Amino acid sequence: MRRVLPLLLLLAGCSTEVEFDPEGLLCDEGGVCPEGYACIEGVCRVPCSGAGCPGVTVNRCANVTCDAPSPSFCVDGTLLRAFLAQGTCEPSTGECSYPVVETTCQAGCVDGRCVGEGGCAGVTCTTPPSPQCEGSNLRTWISPGTCSAAGQCNYFSSVQSCPNGCAAGACSALQLAFSETAPAVPSVLTAVDSAPGSSGNHVLVAGPGGYVARWNGAAWTKLNSGTQASLRAVSLYGSGSSVGGAVVGDNGTVLLYDGTSLAKATVPGLNAALRSVHATSAQQVLVGGGAQVAVRSGSAWSLPSVSGGSLDSTSDVLLQGSR
Repeated sequence: MRRVLPLLLLLAGCSTEVEFDPEGLLCDEGGVCPEGYACIEGVCRVPCSGAGCPGVTVNRCANVTCDAPSPSFCVDGTLLRAFLAQGTCEPSTGECSYPVVETTCQAGCVDGRCVGEGGCAGVTCTTPPSPQCEGSNLRTWISPGTCSAAGQCNYFSSVQSCPNGCAAGACSALQLAFSETAPAVPSVLTAVDSAPGSSGNHVLVAGPGGYVARWNGAAWTKLNSGTQASLRAVSLYGSGSSVGGAVVGDNGTVLLYDGTSLAKATVPGLNAALRSVHATSAQQVLVGGGAQVAVRSGSAWSLPSVSGGSLDSTSDVLLQGSR
């Protein structure tokens, strides 16, 4: 009977590190390979990445500029072959190709040009200069151009005005920016209007509790409205020292504005919650709300009858001409 004797191997101060390379070993059941390897066609291999790997497409035109065509040459005694200055790149090879232009030379072809035709033989002027800013104007060139006797391309240009300025060879787009201007208005606002031609430097706002304030381009000033009614609509007219308008609100409240202060108007029979107003002068004011309309013509007010409907939109009333 053969006896198996245990063997005890004592290693002192020796390195027992063994490098194991699974490259090429068969994959475990389920296609499992050690970390860093993938089961490819039944064998553990390091996964392939980058150029040269199966299924990986490389764009060889990434840094290629096709702007150096071959010189023109004579195919035979009468045919000139030239190439356009701008070519195209083939992504799979990175090679440039240039469109061909062939010209029949009436007096013959010698040294890459037609005899007696100067330097324009085979020249195509289809690459105009890039658009260019000239102050607040934009100059653009028209293609195709014309060729001079020296073989130089010339292009006609046109100039357009850029209302919002010109930058980087293009008209600038209109930029609208809004920012809060201190001090803020200490009230909820329900209506606002700006006097025509004031460039936003004469503004009237209104809100609950009879709140009215004026903006003069630098600061807000609260105006004495003489009422606690909620105010709903504002209409301004005029410019400069001729600004005026009207403010309307609940309980038939109508305030006339002379550009500096407010005065409450007395309109007999008007008691609706007014939501709209349009003023074109101190003598022409139209207000509306609910089922009531009031008109000021000169110094007198009248209440025309309204048949049905409700006037609760700021666009419900509008004065036209002198009416």
